[in-house]
Amino acid sequence: MVDAQRAPRRVTADSYQGHTTSTYRSWLQDIDPRTAGAPAYTSYIGAKVAQHFETGWGVGVVCCIAADPRLKSVTRTPAPDALRPTKSQPFSIIWEDNTDSVVDLRTLRQIMRNHEQGLHKPSTSIPPPTSNGARAQSTVVSQGAAAPSPRAAPGAGIFDGVPSIPGDLVDLLTRNGTFAFLEDLHETGRLWELRNFRIPRLVPHGAASRDFGDSLKAILALAERYPAQSLPLYILRAFAQFLPALLMPCSRRGKPRHVSLNARRFQKGEWESLWNQTLKHNNRELAHRAKKLDGNAPAPASIRARARYAEYCARKGALSKANQAMTSDLTPSAAPTNINELRAKNPEPTHPHRDPVTQPASLLWPQKPDTDAWWEDEEGQEYITKHFNLQKIAKYFRTRSPVSAADVDGWRARELMAPLFMGDDEELQALIQAHLILPYLFGDFHPSHIQEYAGGLLFALEKPAKDGGGIRPIICGESWRR
Repeated sequence: MVDAQRAPRRVTADSYQGHTTSTYRSWLQDIDPRTAGAPAYTSYIGAKVAQHFETGWGVGVVCCIAADPRLKSVTRTPAPDALRPTKSQPFSIIWEDNTDSVVDLRTLRQIMRNHEQGLHKPSTSIPPPTSNGARAQSTVVSQGAAAPSPRAAPGAGIFDGVPSIPGDLVDLLTRNGTFAFLEDLHETGRLWELRNFRIPRLVPHGAASRDFGDSLKAILALAERYPAQSLPLYILRAFAQFLPALLMPCSRRGKPRHVSLNARRFQKGEWESLWNQTLKHNNRELAHRAKKLDGNAPAPASIRARARYAEYCARKGALSKANQAMTSDLTPSAAPTNINELRAKNPEPTHPHRDPVTQPASLLWPQKPDTDAWWEDEEGQEYITKHFNLQKIAKYFRTRSPVSAADVDGWRARELMAPLFMGDDEELQALIQAHLILPYLFGDFHPSHIQEYAGGLLFALEKPAKDGGGIRPIICGESWRR
């Protein structure tokens, strides 16, 4: 949400003073900076928008301030103190109650997205016009409108204390009982239960990918508002890890549009409902798999299936994987008897002083306060700037294999994570850097979450009998940790 501000009437040389749609269109063409790859200002004329006000959602349309969007032949008379479009706020909006507002491009895109996602549909009440023709308590710049006073959202438990206004994410999460749900997940040890399922999922593309990024941005921006090393911050970071499972449907039954539908629900604060839906679908997939196998181990891939997969990898550019698909003689094995052999291949530390978990203050491992002080020092900051800047992070994900397995939470480096760094949303990218990547560098996790972050998905590959048999363990760690 953007802050509202009270502004007197401004009539300046760069403000629009016309009275017809054609003159407004010409004025927008004159002031359009024409940024390469960006839509023209005139393309936004007629766009529908939605904005939450104190008494509900309002719907409007971008058009000339002196034109009636419902009847093109009718001239509209703005209020005497109406704000005129300017170079800094060039877009005028006429609302359903015949009041008007002016916004900048960033705000326009935000409230257009509100309408596209249907956030206005549950509540259609429109606030009455004020005495000067303005919409009351808006978060867009409106004639005479003032920002509502921030208040702490009640009933948020450990998440209480963050300022909120009606209709924002904190307010929605509080009213939906989501904060209480998150606190309960942590207290009952169920916060990581979605990791018990290994379900192939559809990867979003196009508009669905943008909706996924908007949802990730919403939860990380909320986490940013809590103090460092606080429990609410750690819980929100962990919950963000599960976004692929919550938003991306299983590949067997899901459709691409389901990603956008789930993202819309996520941005409305329906996190508990999405969580329960994911558990339900995951259990359905496990039941389907068990029925299909009928108690038998999965059959090894046929030569034809391996050839098809090799062709797929080659078309994607993953030539090494294509070669491996046809030449590797290692067979995935899910036999329960593998567990003891896997444990033997991953033994406990031979000496207690070599275990950083049980001996954090040993001679081999620096103490946490010492490492924290080094990262905060100039040398540590230079290291982060040099090796973990946004450009280096974007390059890393962009150059991963085009065909890769999802990690334990469903993240895929090239297909899902790289697109988040391909746009111009540096705010989202900085939030990802701060809350999903750098904590691995700093060891900044809640003590009860460390084992989950430090672990990974362990596979067993059965070696051929001609080579002596046995199994080869392969672990797939967190994609953000890599």
